[in-house]
Amino acid sequence: MPILNIQVEGSKAGKDNGAQIEMPPSQALMEAGPRLPVAIAPTDEHFSALANQGKPLPAPVNGLAMIDTGAARTAVDVDAAKQAGLIAVDSGVVHSATHENARAPVYMCKFLFPGWSMQISPATVLGLSLASQGLVALIGRDALSQCIFVYNGSDGRVSLAL
Repeated sequence: MPILNIQVEGSKAGKDNGAQIEMPPSQALMEAGPRLPVAIAPTDEHFSALANQGKPLPAPVNGLAMIDTGAARTAVDVDAAKQAGLIAVDSGVVHSATHENARAPVYMCKFLFPGWSMQISPATVLGLSLASQGLVALIGRDALSQCIFVYNGSDGRVSLAL
């Protein structure tokens, strides 16, 4: 079973002047959340269909994903989804702390983890605005149901095993 281990660095940009503030990895993990590098891409079926039609193949979109155990559904940033060539296949309803019954596009995609031979293919993902948080994706409980996730707050580490 491949395991992705992430050690959170112990510094982050300051809010007022942008200078680096030294902090222990445990605090940096608490403040930033469990983020890991990810690439979003069309499903293998969509990619094959594009290739068979002689259409240009979109490159995966790289960025950060946050593991969000409070999210029932996995989500991708809407602009990143368009850039990755994802096609909306439906629309879904979003319930959050700030939105109730909001409509959002639904995409099919896969998540690749650069540098690791791992991928997650949730059945569908919601399209949300995540870029302002520095994210291209939220990995929710639907995708986590395929994984083992360990949050080691005292060491500032997270592990994801598939």
